[in-house]
Amino acid sequence: MKSSTVRIDDESHAILQEISKQEKEPMQRIVRKAVENYKRDLFLRKCNEAYSTLKSDTGAWKEELGEREAWDVTISDGLKEDK
Repeated sequence: MKSSTVRIDDESHAILQEISKQEKEPMQRIVRKAVENYKRDLFLRKCNEAYSTLKSDTGAWKEELGEREAWDVTISDGLKEDK
């Protein structure tokens, strides 16, 4: 796997080493997981901001709710529910 060098401060490096020891995983894998978690968190924050903006526009929010209601009928497709 191709790799790059990223500089971090001593305190972050010490924390990374401790987590690596506790989890018994290489520091590279810990960093990869941390970056992926940060990416997911950023995505969810952006989604929440977008919905907040949408909700603040009364007309657009009403249109959104109407569209959801229109799509709700697709659930009643006549098939038996799995139990």
